[in-house]
Amino acid sequence: MIADNRRSTSPFGFHRHHLLAVFITLSIVLATLLVYAIEKWNPDYAPVFWYLFLLPIALAAYNYGMGVGGGLAVLSTSLCVPIIAKHIENQEHLPLIVSLLVTILALNGAAILIGYFGWSQRRQRDLYRTLNLLGERFSQELQVSELLELILEQAMGELDASRGEILLWDGVTEQPEMTACRGNGGSPAPLSRPAAEKSLGRWLLEQNKPYLNNSLLGDPRFFESPESEIDFPGSLIAAPLRRGRRPFGLICLFAKSAGAFGERDLEMLVAIAGKSEVAIENARLYQQTDAALARRVEELASIAEVDRELSASLDLQHVIDLVLDRAIQSTDATAGLVGLATKTARHLRILALFGYPADTGLRERQGSWSTEVGIVGRVVRTAESVLVPNVRQDPDYFEGLPGAQCQLTVPIIREGQVIGVLNLESTQANSFGQDDLVFAEHLADHAAIAITNARLFEEERRRAQEMTAINEINRAITASLDLETTLAAILENVRQVVPYFVAEICLWDAERELMLTRGSAGDAKYRAEMGGFYRLDEGYTGWIARHRQPLLIPNTSARQDLRPKLDLPNRPIRSYLGVPLLREDDLVGTLELISDQVGAYSPQDLSILQTIADQTAIALENASLYESQRRQAEEMSGLYEIALTFSSTLNLNELFTRTMAQVVQLLGAEKGTLLLHDEPRGMLIGQPAASFGALSQDVARFRISTDTEGFHSSVFVTGRPFISNNLERDERVIPAYRQFVKIFEAQSALGVPLRGSEGNIGELYVINKQAGIFDQDDARLLSTVASSFAVAIEKAHLYAQTDKSLQTRVEELTALSQISSEMNSTLELQHILNVLLEQALKTTGAAHGTVMLLQPETQRLQLLASRGLEAPEIEQIEAALLQDSLYEKGPVYRVLNAESTYIVADSDRDTMPFASRADTRSSVVVPINYQRQVAGLIILG
Repeated sequence: MIADNRRSTSPFGFHRHHLLAVFITLSIVLATLLVYAIEKWNPDYAPVFWYLFLLPIALAAYNYGMGVGGGLAVLSTSLCVPIIAKHIENQEHLPLIVSLLVTILALNGAAILIGYFGWSQRRQRDLYRTLNLLGERFSQELQVSELLELILEQAMGELDASRGEILLWDGVTEQPEMTACRGNGGSPAPLSRPAAEKSLGRWLLEQNKPYLNNSLLGDPRFFESPESEIDFPGSLIAAPLRRGRRPFGLICLFAKSAGAFGERDLEMLVAIAGKSEVAIENARLYQQTDAALARRVEELASIAEVDRELSASLDLQHVIDLVLDRAIQSTDATAGLVGLATKTARHLRILALFGYPADTGLRERQGSWSTEVGIVGRVVRTAESVLVPNVRQDPDYFEGLPGAQCQLTVPIIREGQVIGVLNLESTQANSFGQDDLVFAEHLADHAAIAITNARLFEEERRRAQEMTAINEINRAITASLDLETTLAAILENVRQVVPYFVAEICLWDAERELMLTRGSAGDAKYRAEMGGFYRLDEGYTGWIARHRQPLLIPNTSARQDLRPKLDLPNRPIRSYLGVPLLREDDLVGTLELISDQVGAYSPQDLSILQTIADQTAIALENASLYESQRRQAEEMSGLYEIALTFSSTLNLNELFTRTMAQVVQLLGAEKGTLLLHDEPRGMLIGQPAASFGALSQDVARFRISTDTEGFHSSVFVTGRPFISNNLERDERVIPAYRQFVKIFEAQSALGVPLRGSEGNIGELYVINKQAGIFDQDDARLLSTVASSFAVAIEKAHLYAQTDKSLQTRVEELTALSQISSEMNSTLELQHILNVLLEQALKTTGAAHGTVMLLQPETQRLQLLASRGLEAPEIEQIEAALLQDSLYEKGPVYRVLNAESTYIVADSDRDTMPFASRADTRSSVVVPINYQRQVAGLIILG
């Protein structure tokens, strides 16, 4: 029982029970004294005064119980025993004795009756006092766990229980959960362990009324296996804890023995439960209030920290990272992100990301997360916060966090427009509440301020950069008139204001109506494959050239009516921005930007680029004029150097080598070559000495027959220049020239005819323009060079032929002198024929030869001398000399009868006199005349 430490006290500090005991004692003493005094004075009146003992006996019986009252009655009787004994001894006053005995019986009867009826009142009073004391104790404890322990401790002490449990309803699991347990060594709670289909604890909560069971082991809901180590109780009393009429928990007490509890115990437990309900609710409310207060303090601290960072820093990334970190920390989220909406609100750019695995694909989609999908997209579209307790039941959910159960998403709104989103996810079900939602919305408001401040700062910074870029372009205009330098400076300054993946500046060629790429910057791989030139209406560049209007395409995949010229699947164009460069009403060119991100460019970027374009047009016009003058000067200088070469040498190989190097440099090409026409053989032949940038042995094998397919459209035949800046796809390339393209690894080429005094003598080519493409200006320049080159080649040929003729004549005279000397010094025919053949081979440069004499008897030729032939070849010739057909038709027949020389210029077209060596390409048959008759033949090959 609870000790009564707060009983009533008198003004002097005595407890009420102490005063009552003193009063009873004094009453007995006074009554005794009066009885004895009256007995001495008048014995007849003494029994009446004996009834004075009723007062202390009644007070004792009522306040202290039947036993104390009966004890006082016996004490009072014992005090009167001497009087009764005296009367009995004297045998007098018999009626008085009877009256005294009746009084004694009355006193004891009164003690019994008053004690019995006072017990229930006293018990009720003690119950109220106990409950009041329990209420006071309970109200002083505000910690739920300690309060529950205190309730069990007091209830078990009052009702003599061996074990106690308090079960509270868990709204998440929808099961009663043990929150406090005492007794039996703290073993697992029997009522929270459902051995049957429904646990006894849940059944008791559903019944919502007190419960008494003095035979607990017979209840199947409490059944446990005999092997269990738990010492099972035999009796149970339970009382529900209610909030209004709805139960929210149970107080359960157990006793080891069966039949240990009664109805009064159950009433006592119900009363204790009633006192506990308010205390538990107050403690839980205090705990929630305390937790909410602590949470609110933490939230305010987080918001204050964000505010400090907002006022101290304009670094958007730092502030957004802080917002996300505090949101995750305060809500116990597993993962989260902050996304910034594009100006069209169709895509999100993720500014901060935490907790998401790398393999979910969120990091790869940072720049192109569509707001058409997912809960996040719905929040952006509707501008309303969303708290989803179970994401599996939301059809819009996009899985970014494996195992996610709950999601909280709030929009970041500024001036009524959604500019971003704060998204939090958790792997715990129902982990977010309304407080989390409110806090997240507060953080979103501060994130909106951060984003707005950063945007304002970025706008001011971009304006400053824009002015800087314009100033730099103006400085570039005045600092340099070099076109390449100006283009590079413009593109670099544009990058500072409007970032790009690739940028391109094209200039307008009015004569050919083409846009030519003159400057580019950005990704090297993409630039290597860019168009080079654009026709009107070809790609984005051609569209701008045709319409002379700016072109902004935020998402190129959504614009299928207009596609870029270069549309590569491995390097796609995501967004595009281009403006025309106009000087008054004349088109100068285009300035174009490409991005690999969707929505990279906005109307504001277009405005900036148009401002830059005005300055760029002036710069390019000035640079183009300077470039034209510089190019003319370089061309004149180059032509002068080439003219000096033409006049300084008559050696054909030296002329080829020096001139081709100068031509390639003059035209800004990488390689060059020259083909000369061999009229006797009917073909164009590559000249190794005149080839720049290819192996000599490869060029030496290059020949094109004038009879080949498509040769009628060649430069040699038409006499017109040939320009191709994409040889691989150019269908005009004659099939026979494909070998030429392969040898020189040619991508672009410019070819012109070599016009001699009597027509075209060949073709001159320059290959692979180093910067830009070949154009008509290049063709005119190369044609000018080719005209002088052809004259120089003819002069060198004439000089070579004249020099060779003189040398040949000297060699012939020397050979004749040698032959005459040998003929005069000996009469041996074989020796003379051998000398004759050697001198003939030496003089003509032939590779092999034979001397045959006609036998008078048989009129057949006989082989007498040979040089440069193998034995099988000699045997083959000797066998042929025996054939009659040799003398009836063919070259030998014509020489023997016509007595004239027979020349085979090309073995592929003319008949050889003999099938001697397989590699013989040309041959000559000369008759040996003696006395106006053919005496033999000299054959050289």
